[in-house]
Amino acid sequence: MASHRSQSELPDVRRPSYALPALFAAVHAVPPPAEVVSRPTRTGSEGSGGGSRPTPAVSLVPGPPVGLHPDSITGCKLPPLPTGCLWGGCDYFAGTVPSPVLPLVLAWLIERFGPATTEGGGGGMNTYTASHRWDCGAVLAFTPGRAECYLKLSGQPIAALGTDQRAWLRRLQAFGFRATRIDLQVTDPDGGLIDLASFRAAGQGRHVLRFRKFTTHEQIDLCSGDPTGRGVSFGARGGNGGGKHVRVYDKGLESAGTVPGVRLEVEFSADHADAAFSALCGAEPAAYMLTVAALIGGAIDFREFRPEAHHHADRRPRLGWWSRILDVLGSAVLAVHRLRCNLERSAQVHANAYAALLGKLVRVADVQGMDGRQLVADHIAEVVAQGLARLDRRGWSPGDEDLRTDFAAILSGVPS
Repeated sequence: MASHRSQSELPDVRRPSYALPALFAAVHAVPPPAEVVSRPTRTGSEGSGGGSRPTPAVSLVPGPPVGLHPDSITGCKLPPLPTGCLWGGCDYFAGTVPSPVLPLVLAWLIERFGPATTEGGGGGMNTYTASHRWDCGAVLAFTPGRAECYLKLSGQPIAALGTDQRAWLRRLQAFGFRATRIDLQVTDPDGGLIDLASFRAAGQGRHVLRFRKFTTHEQIDLCSGDPTGRGVSFGARGGNGGGKHVRVYDKGLESAGTVPGVRLEVEFSADHADAAFSALCGAEPAAYMLTVAALIGGAIDFREFRPEAHHHADRRPRLGWWSRILDVLGSAVLAVHRLRCNLERSAQVHANAYAALLGKLVRVADVQGMDGRQLVADHIAEVVAQGLARLDRRGWSPGDEDLRTDFAAILSGVPS
């Protein structure tokens, strides 16, 4: 069951406390106003290099010298960008929709991507048994009789949906879509603002807030010895993480020079993805990219490492280079309240994961002349007995406060 969040807990682009930069108002569906917009002057010291730094006026027409290029979006062919111009958007999108609306979602996707290839007999995705697939990479997976189906859109199908991302996100919302992963990115073509070396130094110097894991990535071509990838990441992905995974990498190397620049990307998963999805759908048309930028800026923070601060972020000055990035992106922190894991939901997740495998074991045993159901039941009973014996040796017992939480943690694979 999805967690309930009040509207006040989501990024509200109309709320002045977020200080979302007006320069990102140059969005796709609305022509940018022919005016010059300036942000307030930053005066306080915010870490090394912070100091007093006025933010220059930003011209939105014909092309902003700083900010989002109005004709660019992930996956689209980019025109030449002015110096210092950032671009970005959503470049990966996945989640579930209720099975009763599967025909409506399928018709909507065919209208945009053309005819689909239907694969059955195990040709689905994840734990689904069948799927509709398009040449552009879009996938709509399903299992007959299952309560929900799964939709995945990567860069190419997202580009094919058009530059008005908010419009098709709201269409999916009308279908009852629940997001399980959303990737938002902003790319700096010349690396003048988003500097990979600064992120690497911050991770190595323990200047990172909201994350405990830092990883560096280097890839080379073993034949030529040339580098093919370079970047850093913060946090863990998917179910192993806390709902956010931040990547900063050399997009030029990763794309073999076709997309120059340094990319700052945030992967939202689980409840954080659904919260980000709600925030994007709720944004005003002219503020959609404001929300994208602010969600990226609010996903992580970089401040001076001071042991005497005792985990009080307000006692640690923000690093100057990160302050300058937030001058452009803004910052909106998603408030996601984690509800106690529902036992029935956890059991259903594991049933979906292992049902097909257990069914195959039964069928194989039946073909070989054995009682497949009894064989599998005996095997499960033996595994359970081994697990109980291990717990007895460890002296483990359920917690006294809430047995539901203990059960849910076990079913979710959380070590006790």
